[in-house]
Amino acid sequence: MEPRLVLLSRGPELYSTRRLATEAERAGWMVDIIDPLALTIVVDEDGGRVFHKGWPVECEAVLPRIGYSITRRGVAIVRQFEQTGVIVLNSSQGILRSRDKLVACQMMAEARV
Repeated sequence: MEPRLVLLSRGPELYSTRRLATEAERAGWMVDIIDPLALTIVVDEDGGRVFHKGWPVECEAVLPRIGYSITRRGVAIVRQFEQTGVIVLNSSQGILRSRDKLVACQMMAEARV
């Protein structure tokens, strides 16, 4: 069975999104492109799960493409995937740090980049 990759993107028709999906498929992944605003998080006594149109999102990895305008919602969704043990290519903390230009510059200076 092919591993499943969820590509979180508001623009499934964007060249960059399509290109990432194509390369992932060539590498043997089954790819679902999902709008992060179409996802729901349910938190209960068993932890939390992410749902899309009422169905649980089952995947081995997530590639978030979270735009600035939906940072808070997108980061919450990415964090939920992280908490369930799914491989996330761009961490919720990384997304947040990239939004704050001063923090990003400080981190790069510390790393001598």
